[in-house]
Amino acid sequence: MRFSSIRFANSAARMALVLALPTFLLLLDVYLHPLLVASTESTGTADLNQIMTHGTVSLGHLRAHQIMVSIDAIDDPDYLRFLHGAPNALVISTFVDVDKQVYGSGALQFAVRRRLQQVSPRDDADLQSLLERLRGFYAGQLLTLPLHTSADKFPGLPLNYILIIALPRHPDSDDVESGLKRAFQQAERLGIVNIILPELATNWQNETNNRLLSLGDLYGAMFSSINSGEYPRYIYVSLYKQWPTFQLEGAAATLNEAWIKTIEDATDTVPLYRAEIRLTLIFLIVCLMTCGFLVSYTVRTFLIVAVSFVTLAVGAKELLAFLSLDSGPIYGLFVRFGVLAVLALGFPAIVSWNPKDIFKHNS
Repeated sequence: MRFSSIRFANSAARMALVLALPTFLLLLDVYLHPLLVASTESTGTADLNQIMTHGTVSLGHLRAHQIMVSIDAIDDPDYLRFLHGAPNALVISTFVDVDKQVYGSGALQFAVRRRLQQVSPRDDADLQSLLERLRGFYAGQLLTLPLHTSADKFPGLPLNYILIIALPRHPDSDDVESGLKRAFQQAERLGIVNIILPELATNWQNETNNRLLSLGDLYGAMFSSINSGEYPRYIYVSLYKQWPTFQLEGAAATLNEAWIKTIEDATDTVPLYRAEIRLTLIFLIVCLMTCGFLVSYTVRTFLIVAVSFVTLAVGAKELLAFLSLDSGPIYGLFVRFGVLAVLALGFPAIVSWNPKDIFKHNS
């Protein structure tokens, strides 16, 4: 390619029209998902005295979600009075005997049903019916129950959804993690502001005796299951208010250990939210401008350039992952920027490469 042949092949109006589509898609994505940076930072620990005094404390942010610790009991008349905004969801578990295909309940589920019977008997009946129809079970399966609590009873149980994770009789942390991932994905779809996470898959009323999972494994699975997203805005790790003090202290200490490890292991402390889509669109604009010096844009040529660049960008991401060159928070981001910049600015030369030319020169 000779530089003397480079000329701007499109009028300003045509270039504006060409750039309008990726620019519109980028702005639309930001409008629909206004979060820009999915921050991860620790601002505190689960101090039991502070939790007992204020009802909640903040641990910080994990992939844009604010992580809170609360202490509550479902039978408490002031249950979840600290919540701001709505809709709200409570995550519970149900246990399934894979062989007999029948469902079983734990203390948490019984407590939820008792409260529903008081404030919304219809929802209690719906929960019972939903669980009875549970068949074809797989570990981590998610069931969603919308609640229909009347306005006058809502303050007594300020929940809009109950998210039920189906687990085997003897679950492991992977089962819980897969179920929680589905719960958070559902929360994103439903726009849930506050989600409450009690001690799932443990003996809720007496964690020190005959527990199913250790709290360390449970909290590790909780934090591992959280992906970047706008919803839920607040994730409350709920400690059971009726536990004795020594047990609450042990749970708070275990939670702090899991939180500190999560922050230390975080590889996305400075990420861009929806980075792949947004970076691809930004550098597609650069690529279209670069090619505008050489290509007279029509619908056909625009589609060829756009589709080819996006294909190269996606392939480059897979290559970087294969070579482990996109790991690390800042390093990976700069590498990704650099690769996309090279593809965008060098696109006219890159697409003209032909492997056959190698053999022609050697023949």
